[in-house]
Amino acid sequence: RPTPRPREPSTSRPLKITPKPLSMPLYIAQLAAPQGEDQRWMWAVVPFNMALGPLGTFIPIYILKLGGNAITVGLAVTLYNGMAIPASIIWGLAVDATGWRRKLVLMSYGVTTAMLFLLFFARDAYSVALTYAAIGIFSAASSTPISLLVMETAPKEKWASAFSALNLMASAGVTAGLLFATLYTSAFSMREMMIVLGVFGLSSTATAVLLIKDPPLPLERRSLSMHPAALSSRLLSTPLFFLRIPRLRHFYRFAKERWRTGNPTFPLYLSLFLFYVASGLFNTMISPGLYTKGLTESEVFAVIMAGYVVQTLSFHISGKFIEKRGEKVSARTALYLRALGYSGIAFFVIFLGAIETLGASLVFYPLAAGFAYAVFYASSNVMIFKTLGAHAGTNLGIYSSLVSVATLLGSFVSGYTSFYLGYGFTYLLAAGFLVACAETLKWVKL
Repeated sequence: RPTPRPREPSTSRPLKITPKPLSMPLYIAQLAAPQGEDQRWMWAVVPFNMALGPLGTFIPIYILKLGGNAITVGLAVTLYNGMAIPASIIWGLAVDATGWRRKLVLMSYGVTTAMLFLLFFARDAYSVALTYAAIGIFSAASSTPISLLVMETAPKEKWASAFSALNLMASAGVTAGLLFATLYTSAFSMREMMIVLGVFGLSSTATAVLLIKDPPLPLERRSLSMHPAALSSRLLSTPLFFLRIPRLRHFYRFAKERWRTGNPTFPLYLSLFLFYVASGLFNTMISPGLYTKGLTESEVFAVIMAGYVVQTLSFHISGKFIEKRGEKVSARTALYLRALGYSGIAFFVIFLGAIETLGASLVFYPLAAGFAYAVFYASSNVMIFKTLGAHAGTNLGIYSSLVSVATLLGSFVSGYTSFYLGYGFTYLLAAGFLVACAETLKWVKL
């Protein structure tokens, strides 16, 4: 019998144990959210939005009071919008790399609160603009962690209602902040109001310290693009969501291949580009335009608050409105109504006095920024979700890039058109872009 040959040593590679990823994809982590998790942490959103709600109206008026003009206001808002682009990318990557929720929210709330207190000491328009830009950078850090926390602390079947509750609390905070600003500026100085808004920020930070906890199994950021309620809520907080940073070849493919019969992506995104140009033009100059016309600070805040109240209520009825007419028809109807609101305010600003402009603004602004915006936002988000397809990350990156450029363009141009041609011309120009947006939507086939 032959002697067996000795066994050669194994040359196979040793088994490697790959560590679990920091975050889990949606289809796995749907089971991770505990049933009945305490969601009282959402209350931290209310005072934070109370602090930020009046800022968009406060900053343009305060710059004018410090000796600035329409161009200064336009450049300040452009700087704010410009800083939001790298901020959205950086904070999104930070969420993916660290899995942090609590730390990012606390940092966002804490630094934003410090910037609010710094506004009290700003003595010139440029200091105000720089501080405002810093607020834009750090306030954006909490958007994605907050949205993910909703999905991580609620069962999957309750995600829609949980996001609805989050949006309601955010809206309540902004409305309360605008109401406070309306009442406060009727009797006291705008500058001292920053101290009170800073106190609101402190209370939100303290609430977050007590109630926000990191989830045991964090979700991936791309999970937000897989659920319509999650995506809608995330884009409502900030319309910039870079799941993937688009490269030049993506834009080339988008421009070359997407204009095809039956493909809705290109005309839809082009119409959204026109919409955000119009929004940048109008929203940047509505507060300084009304203030320059002769409205008091309190009256300007009252007009903005009326629009926001109507917008909040309209979100609750927009669903039935869209179901009866369809997304495209609803969106085009909302665009024409929004253009009507812009044109109505422009007419009164150009031809009539302060009292008449105040009355007209209390009608036309809630129509444009309230009902029309809510319907267009809800219907356009449905269309965006339908067109994401297999390339959700790239498409959202292209969408966010277009929104960024459009908003920057609108806010930058608005300062010069308002300074040289008047605020009424800027409002009419914005209305023209809305009409072009509505006509472009005719090419969208879903």
